[in-house]
Amino acid sequence: MAAFIAPQVFMPMGVEIRGGHLWAPLGPNIPVRLPGYGTWRSFAESDPNDVRQIEAIAKRFGGLTEDAFTQPGESLQIWHELVEDLRILALAWTQTGALDSGSPVSRARSFGLQIERQLLDEHHRTGGRFVLAGEEWALVCQNMAQWWRVVALEELRRGSPMRRCRHCATWFSLGGVRADAGFCQPAHRSAFYQKRPPFSRFWAEVI
Repeated sequence: MAAFIAPQVFMPMGVEIRGGHLWAPLGPNIPVRLPGYGTWRSFAESDPNDVRQIEAIAKRFGGLTEDAFTQPGESLQIWHELVEDLRILALAWTQTGALDSGSPVSRARSFGLQIERQLLDEHHRTGGRFVLAGEEWALVCQNMAQWWRVVALEELRRGSPMRRCRHCATWFSLGGVRADAGFCQPAHRSAFYQKRPPFSRFWAEVI
């Protein structure tokens, strides 16, 4: 995947799921802190049929597309499709977080190329932008649905191992950090050694 720039995302005023649609109108201009590399794999393990889980993700990061801003909202089918795409890309890693070898990686990379083509086609068709970032062109993500996919594709390109946080069990990438890192963020290291259990075990509510 080419270089990319994260979308500008703000916290939603609220989240409502009704009739197979998710509505997450924009609230005050409070920027969302996007998760680190590897978190997309926790997204892949989410259950798109579990309304509570979808609500938790949307409360943390807003809807996946601009349709979520206005009623009736975006179709939950978009969430199902995203989870399915991420699950196939996640096959490149073992359950312990090491990059797999052979058929699983080949299948994930082959599928990743299909996703890249679809993303680029959609980006051009909808007037998406590219900008010069340093010495290379970068795709400017239009929404979170695009962002989750390009982050996963970049992880697949890097092939960095992953690990679950010892405090919250959220996946995080070991790319660019110490090989013995055990936590997705410094605050979770402190919480772990202070024996403070996370109030929830669902990743979107604890990161």
